[in-house]
Amino acid sequence: MFLDPKPIWSFTANKHLHLWYGHVHLLNDYVVGQWFVLKRNSGECLWEREFQRANTIFEITDGVILASETRSDGPWTASFGCYGISLSSGDMLWRWYGNGIRGRLAKFLDCVPNYTNEFRPHFVGVRGNEFATKQGHILDIHTGRFLRREAEISIPQKNYEPQTAAQKIYNGQPVEVAPNLLLSTREARAKMGKLPSGITSMSFPKQKKPFGFVLRNTQGQTVWDWSPTELGLHPITNYYGWRLFENKLVVLCGEKSETVPIHSGKPLIVKPNATKYQLLLVDVLTGKVDQKIIVSKEKVDSCRIEDVDSKGILVGCGIRNLQFYVFAG
Repeated sequence: MFLDPKPIWSFTANKHLHLWYGHVHLLNDYVVGQWFVLKRNSGECLWEREFQRANTIFEITDGVILASETRSDGPWTASFGCYGISLSSGDMLWRWYGNGIRGRLAKFLDCVPNYTNEFRPHFVGVRGNEFATKQGHILDIHTGRFLRREAEISIPQKNYEPQTAAQKIYNGQPVEVAPNLLLSTREARAKMGKLPSGITSMSFPKQKKPFGFVLRNTQGQTVWDWSPTELGLHPITNYYGWRLFENKLVVLCGEKSETVPIHSGKPLIVKPNATKYQLLLVDVLTGKVDQKIIVSKEKVDSCRIEDVDSKGILVGCGIRNLQFYVFAG
């Protein structure tokens, strides 16, 4: 499995690809950012717009984007509000503020610029054509129509625990990539209860090496230990810097560090450092770099892997440019 070295399309957003902790979503037929929708196969933009409040995707289901507003006021960050956006047209289908006096007050305060409006309900889960709010409201996802209220909410809450292999590794959990072989980052510390089924203990020595990846057997012996720094590259160490997919580790690296200190006397205070980026495909079982792709011919302030599936990879370059690479076989 290799990537076509040239993207099949690229897209430049009017303002930004994503907001807050979001990312660009790769669906079966569409690509969804905040806020735009593209045709997956061609990159054709179906719509792009701004919304007064909605700035975070809670879920995308059955042609509807369930959105909320993320705010950070002082020491806290939280999401408020329930909004339904048409996936195909970008129309705001409905807004839900709740019933009674509280609902009317929340609707009024939603019109006040820059006001947090903590009176708004917010999503907790989705099941079929229904969604639930924290307050126990059950509504239709297509119309926002109130269906009933439940004292004990029957719709399961959204699961924020690590689901994919990459998420588990990022969370410090070794992942079994072949019988008796576990992949982790160099910084990982195995914990009882986080190990794959059937494995009861494992030793992770302290390391002061640059960020990288390690493949070990279940006895703790190292099969390979590798970092992009061995190629003179600078890995993006957060979740959007790499993915584990099938038998490949996809790693995004800068030719220079993505940040530099603002002042030599304050090394922990940094600023973005524009550089060019490369995408590496690493064989999981051997640690060998099978492919290198240049994803930014010009220097950009940032770069990240937005989403990956069995057919391709979305890469964001800077805050506005999006590129779609497909697997060639």
